[in-house]
Amino acid sequence: MRKTALLAASTLVPVIVLVSWWIVQRGNVEDEVLIPADALLYAAVNRFPADLEQMKGSRILDFLDLSEEDLENLRAEFDLTGIYAKVRGHVKRTWICIHGLRRKSSGSYRIEFSVWIQPVPGSCRLVRETALQAVLNRFGKRTSRVVHSPDAVIVRGRETGQVLYCKDLPATLYFSNSRTAWEEFNVRLKEEVRKLQDSSRFQSILRHLPENPDILVYFRGAGILPEFGYAAVFSENGVRDFYYSVEEEEILDRIQNSGF
Repeated sequence: MRKTALLAASTLVPVIVLVSWWIVQRGNVEDEVLIPADALLYAAVNRFPADLEQMKGSRILDFLDLSEEDLENLRAEFDLTGIYAKVRGHVKRTWICIHGLRRKSSGSYRIEFSVWIQPVPGSCRLVRETALQAVLNRFGKRTSRVVHSPDAVIVRGRETGQVLYCKDLPATLYFSNSRTAWEEFNVRLKEEVRKLQDSSRFQSILRHLPENPDILVYFRGAGILPEFGYAAVFSENGVRDFYYSVEEEEILDRIQNSGF
C-alpha cells in the first residue's frame, strides 16, 4: 500500500509542476498585448457592462468631438450589438489598438486596428469562431478566402483592404487588419517596437485617472483634438466618467496664473 502511494505521488508531482508552470505562462497576458508608442488610440476593457445600453451614459464620444455624420459612420462600422450579446459572458478582458486611419477612394476612412481578447477558460473556440463568422458576413462568405495555418487564420475579402489576421496566443486571441502590425507582432520586429506602456507621457496621464478602471481609453492627439486619457467605472447608478488632457490642463494653468 505504501509503495503504491509513493508511486502515485512520484507520478503526480511532475504533472502538478508542469501544470503550475503552464498556468504561470498563460497568465502572462500583459506580455502579449503589444501597443506601439505611436498608436492613435488605445483602449482596455477590464470589465464589461451588462449590455451596451449602459454605455449610453458615458461621455467618451463627446470627448472625441465627433460630428453627427461621423457618429453614424462609427456606429455603422462597429455595430457589435449581436456579437456582444453572444460573447460577453465568455470574454474576461479586451485590449484595442487603433494604429491609424487611411482614407479610402470613397472618402471614408479605413480604421487599422489590433485587438487582443482574453477568453474565459473553455471559451476560446467560441470567441474565435464568432469573430471570424462576423468578419465573413461583412466581407461576403462567397467572395472571401480563408487561409489556415497551424496557429493562425487569415481572411481576405474581395475588396481592397478587406483582410483579418487571427492568431491563437497562449493567453489571448489576437486579431488585426493591419499587415504592418501583424508583421511587427508576429516576427522578429516585436522586440524592436517601442511600447506605449513605456511612454512617460502615457504614464503621466494614467496618474490622473482611477487605478484599474472598468474601461480605459488613451488618445494620442491628432489635428485639433488634444492628447487625453479617459476612464469609466460602472456602478448600480450608471457610469462615472473621468477625463484628463495635458494640453487643457496647461491652458487652465496659464489662465489661472495670468490672473483672469
